[in-house]
Amino acid sequence: MPEQFERARRSIRRIGLIILAVVVLTAIAERSELLRAIDRVIIRHRPTFLGAAIALTIVGFTVFMGTIIYALVIQGPSEPPSRALGAEVSFRELNRAYRAKAWRTERFWRLTFLTILGAMIMALGAFSVIFVLGPAFARALVAAAVLYAVWRTSWAFARI
Repeated sequence: MPEQFERARRSIRRIGLIILAVVVLTAIAERSELLRAIDRVIIRHRPTFLGAAIALTIVGFTVFMGTIIYALVIQGPSEPPSRALGAEVSFRELNRAYRAKAWRTERFWRLTFLTILGAMIMALGAFSVIFVLGPAFARALVAAAVLYAVWRTSWAFARI
């Protein structure tokens, strides 16, 4: 029972930190002259930025789904789909395959990396749409979330 209370306490603390971060980001976004200048530029060129964000999302989705469909079509009838798509791959395996340049010679790694690349581009495009259409605090929140995700992913790969 004490373990459940400890997990609940940690969860409540994390939620509190997230709420605090959102409040701080909102305050910074409303008072920062740099963010106001960025906001004016985005509003002035919103149709262009929105078109680029939507195009990025579409390209990412096309690469992501196209790779998955291609992998399903080319796999043999006896091969399980998870092996064709690389569903069971760890960060360590990805890092080793990338450093060994296995994606240049092995179809499995090429499809796996293309799927991951498509998902990353699609996610960046979706966040870009929110960035372009949202108010200043949403822009700050989206920018912080994307930078945090890039930092954590880079840190995870560097640690391996």
